[in-house]
Amino acid sequence: ALRLSRPAAQDRIDTARLLATILTDTHLALAGGAASPGQVRRLVEEVRYLDPAVAVEVQDRTLPKAPTQTVGEFGRAVKKAILVVDPHTAEEQHALAAQTRTVEMYPEPDAMATLTTVQPAHQAVTIMEALNAIALAAKNADADPGRCTMDQRRADALYTLCAAALGDPSLPKRHAHPPAVQVVIDLPTLLGLAEHPGHLHGYGPIPASVARKLAASGAWQRLVVEPVTGHLLDAGTTRYRPSQELADYILARSPQCRFPTCHTPAAACDIDHIQPFNHQHPEHGGTTSATNNDPYCRRHHQLKTHGGWTTHRNPDGTITWTNPHGRQYHQPPTDHRPGGDAS
Repeated sequence: ALRLSRPAAQDRIDTARLLATILTDTHLALAGGAASPGQVRRLVEEVRYLDPAVAVEVQDRTLPKAPTQTVGEFGRAVKKAILVVDPHTAEEQHALAAQTRTVEMYPEPDAMATLTTVQPAHQAVTIMEALNAIALAAKNADADPGRCTMDQRRADALYTLCAAALGDPSLPKRHAHPPAVQVVIDLPTLLGLAEHPGHLHGYGPIPASVARKLAASGAWQRLVVEPVTGHLLDAGTTRYRPSQELADYILARSPQCRFPTCHTPAAACDIDHIQPFNHQHPEHGGTTSATNNDPYCRRHHQLKTHGGWTTHRNPDGTITWTNPHGRQYHQPPTDHRPGGDAS
């Protein structure tokens, strides 16, 4: 109902539960203006996995000074209080924190993106040392070493390492294909007759010149779309499992899970039937075809199969989801045209 992703909604629930049951003084301080939302978030992040008694003592030690501290100062005070209250927490906290290690990407303007990673300190130092070494080697081999900064060379080194890794034939396949990055471009732009923006799956719109460059590279999967409708061609089968051609089409048509707010890449999803397939009498059930199959991540596949949610495909390709209480949510199809709402 709030159009939040599942992790964002769960984080709000966890924070509210902690403030309502354990950090009640913090809840009161937030309501009265004695603690800022930023300070509360910092405290919750640090104590959410601690024993409740330890969390309360940390709160009691740090909350009185919150009105005179910045968020950064308050955060450092919380970290120090945890070590004072429970000297043995450092090892346990590190083990728990290591479970949250992650790499995330955030789109930026001008066909750029920010890549962030949270790692155990020794792994982060190892990564930086490797990037520094590769960047320095590239600088020494460059005839004009002043044309790029070390920051730029480190970024190039990270891309080079990952691009080489994608070519490893031992990597697991998804839907019978090795991992690949997809770029969508319409035919006039590919031929240089138009300058329509392309679409980079996992990022969004990119300039025509960048799309043409990527489409010309063998390292990228090129998807050329019909410029009038923005649609790909259809295909179908009466078998339960889609043919490889049909699976490829469905994954290209819908680049992510068809559940509203879900952005799981289609390659990591199941291809599921909207109207259930009848194994004993296929002619009486939903067909295995482009009009009756879509990608759903495992969570939302199970939500539809066992969770009481139902789906219906409308003539324009929009999927209407109905929850067990009768509330409906509409997920339109991906429009691959320049300016279309490609996901």
